[in-house]
Amino acid sequence: LGAHRIYTRIIRTLDLGPRIGDVPPNACFEYPNIRALAEFLHALRTGATHRKRAEIDVMQELLDRYGHFSPHRVSAPASPRVVALTGATGSLGAHLLTTLLDDPKIDKVICLNRGDAPAERTARALRQRRLPPPDPARVTALTADLSRPDLGLAPDTLSGVDLVIHNAWSVNFNMGVASFEPHIRATRNLLDLAFRHDARFCFISSVSAAARAGPRIPEAHLENLSDAQEMGYARSKLVAERLCREARAAGLDARVLRVGQIIGDTRHGQWNPTEAIPLMLRSAVTLGALPTLDDTLNWLPVDTVARVIVELARAVGDQAVYHVVNPHAFHWTRDLLPMLRDAGLHFEPLSPREWLDRLAASPADPAANPTIKLLEFFRAKYAEPNSRPRPFYETRLTEQASPTLHRTRAPDLSLIRKILEYWETECWRT
Repeated sequence: LGAHRIYTRIIRTLDLGPRIGDVPPNACFEYPNIRALAEFLHALRTGATHRKRAEIDVMQELLDRYGHFSPHRVSAPASPRVVALTGATGSLGAHLLTTLLDDPKIDKVICLNRGDAPAERTARALRQRRLPPPDPARVTALTADLSRPDLGLAPDTLSGVDLVIHNAWSVNFNMGVASFEPHIRATRNLLDLAFRHDARFCFISSVSAAARAGPRIPEAHLENLSDAQEMGYARSKLVAERLCREARAAGLDARVLRVGQIIGDTRHGQWNPTEAIPLMLRSAVTLGALPTLDDTLNWLPVDTVARVIVELARAVGDQAVYHVVNPHAFHWTRDLLPMLRDAGLHFEPLSPREWLDRLAASPADPAANPTIKLLEFFRAKYAEPNSRPRPFYETRLTEQASPTLHRTRAPDLSLIRKILEYWETECWRT
């Protein structure tokens, strides 16, 4: 909404003449600071040539700015006991906190949160997901400023930390990679924290950071900045991965965990209804139809992902990159759609193009028809058959380090039913 207001203000206020149509709706994402936006608009108004920096060039600039480390001699403990955790108020973060507290070998978890009332926000995040309340003797929630080298904390606040799990990131698929610079800077500051405390560092990355690396993605660092999916979110994750690689070369036990699609937990089926896949599935109710996608799915429940991450964070060995995806894939049309029908969802199966046409012709009110908000996103993804096959992410080394992932199977009817029941009782009521 803020981006749309800025766009509207630009169109109404500035006299750009015949080139007013050249202002993209996501201009404030493509030009994420005042200087860049002003230069772009000035070039439009004067007719001057404006060269937009290529995203790959921006990635390299960020890597040059934040990716140089002096060699250190770090002796991280074999069994970490004090954990600094970012992103604890989100879904995965709340489950990570609970999983860490379930481990008697973890003495303390320090949650580095943004904003005021960090303890209250942490407790609320657990409560909303029906998780046990935090043990005040073992959990400390702090307001931290990750953009600062000292994180906005007194020097001795994080004494004793021997494991850093960096899970906080903005999930925004509209922004260019330059808009994620605060997150890249935060990653650098947290890596420096790990160096200072001889701590192990685990970065929660995304499979999208490696989506263009080939048909088969190894559990290893990538060489090319072009290997990320073509969106700022994925590219920023890859830049952060490269920071971890450089920190590892300088002596830090820095691990990258590429996480795939996360779905509702195994106990309650809680899955954020505003994400893309839940919004698509809601169209079974609002449109009476679902698309017959040719997609192979490697989904994992959020509580399973949390257990896998904690096992990988504690694993002994020198593995640098892990893939937190389900080794047992299932198919959208052949497997998921029949399970949805067996779970009680009624819908007409349509080809992706027919489904998009029906969505485009549906009511424009996002309150009554939330799926309409992602019409252009779904068009870009499914309007044409995808000639590039979905890559296969290797998991052999990850399964060796994580008993939970090794035992995991594809989502079954019981889990799908729990997710649907959660949406129908808590989210889809009008």
